[in-house]
Amino acid sequence: YLWARHRIKTLGDYERLDHGDERKQEITRLGLTYNLLTAYTSFVAVDDVVRNATGKVTKIKLPLPLPQGVSNNAVGGDVSTVPEPETYLLISIIGVMFLYMGWKHFRKMAPERWR
Repeated sequence: YLWARHRIKTLGDYERLDHGDERKQEITRLGLTYNLLTAYTSFVAVDDVVRNATGKVTKIKLPLPLPQGVSNNAVGGDVSTVPEPETYLLISIIGVMFLYMGWKHFRKMAPERWR
């Protein structure tokens, strides 16, 4: 296993320099032969024993304690829907900018008597 790991690592280093099908196939072959995880292989655990023969799903709510010092806000409880003060400031600044631009445009387009 140690040799195969080292060989896969070496081939992977060469693979970064120059992509080639031969190296890819060799890495895949070594990973499958020695049951090692590589860039081209992965493993999925499959259990052959059927645990729920009826197929009926049962939902169970389990209360999980939060770490000390962590509030319910960490999981979405009691979240305030009021915007932050910075949001109000940004909206105010944008509003003033639009009012100023509109006023300038009105003065430019208005007849002399409205000035």
